[in-house]
Amino acid sequence: MRSEYFEKMFSCEWTEADGSFVYIKGVKYEVFEGLLFYIYHGRVPFSNFDYKNLTGLMKLADSYCEVIIRRECEEILMQNINKKNAFFLLRNAASANALDLEEKVTKVILDNRIFGETLSSAELVDLLGREAFDKLAIASLYRN
Repeated sequence: MRSEYFEKMFSCEWTEADGSFVYIKGVKYEVFEGLLFYIYHGRVPFSNFDYKNLTGLMKLADSYCEVIIRRECEEILMQNINKKNAFFLLRNAASANALDLEEKVTKVILDNRIFGETLSSAELVDLLGREAFDKLAIASLYRN
């Protein structure tokens, strides 16, 4: 098998090996299908601008210890940061262990003053989540 995770799942080591069904919860069908596509074809099936599915695939790959897939998604996302997706990417980067993405998107947000005059602190917390907001605030303080 091309995935150590799934190889172990379907070997005698896990209970899933005994059943004919494996339930994958909390993942969009398209994203899981994208993971399988990558495992069998060696490439990410999503467009470079499909940042939501790329982020989902990156998080899923991280949870299944598929470091190469996670890293490839992270690289694609880092090349396509823009005002529309910056906050979404920052909110989701840490949960996929995408530290390079987190650093780069923070830099893009600060360099371009994306949050500046348009959003209040409360709106930023709602948009980013408390953890990502705190990291952005600290990065902003150290920058000035």
